[in-house]
Amino acid sequence: MTGGWFGARRGVVRPLAVLVPLLVAALLGLLRGDLSASAAAVVIVIPIVAAAATGDRWAGVLAALAGAAGFDYFLTAPYLSASINRPEDVQLAVALLLVGLAVTELALWGHRQSAAAARRQVYLDDLVGLLDLPADPSGRALPTAICAAVTSVLRIDRTEWVEGVPPPDEVLVDPEGVVRLHGRALPVQLEGLPTDGSVSIPVARGGRVVGRFRLVAASRAVRPSRDELRAAVLLASSVVREVPATPTP
Repeated sequence: MTGGWFGARRGVVRPLAVLVPLLVAALLGLLRGDLSASAAAVVIVIPIVAAAATGDRWAGVLAALAGAAGFDYFLTAPYLSASINRPEDVQLAVALLLVGLAVTELALWGHRQSAAAARRQVYLDDLVGLLDLPADPSGRALPTAICAAVTSVLRIDRTEWVEGVPPPDEVLVDPEGVVRLHGRALPVQLEGLPTDGSVSIPVARGGRVVGRFRLVAASRAVRPSRDELRAAVLLASSVVREVPATPTP
């Protein structure tokens, strides 16, 4: 996962992820008479961690490879050579590479957890906003607000409230956030929501379908997660506070 400032500057971050560990190793090579190999390896880990912290997996991997290569070239005998004579230096170089790769994966896991927490906060904020809406005799304010919230959560083109039962061939989102067509689950996390039609979230009251929120994602492929789809279903279910029940035909 890559995003934010670093995601927009991968063309700079990735070359730096290679150059900085090599430069650090070269500078440490000037002090190799006064510095142990293990201490030098610890210092080289620092720019690797910095590259991994960008959230770009390739930056972290490249930094780990560059750090291990720099350690081998500048800090192990024979110096300025790709060869390593001592078994302990081989083990240290391999350990440096593995630590760099592990740190990269841990940093990416942290980025994913942070992004998931931010998304959950958005869902909660949307729900709280719906609960705070004033009473509307026309019954239009809540469906309109839910449409805006669902559109934001799923990052789709638009959402529309439609009263009545969905047509038989409509793609539906079930309460568990699974997108289905005639009961068959669609792999929307891989292929995205259908762009040649709409997807509906049915809303029921007292066991009867009173309407649906129609999701439109025609301009681009949108791949919502199960959590995002479940949040959209939860938001959609709030509409029964104001929308009158419509008998199914």
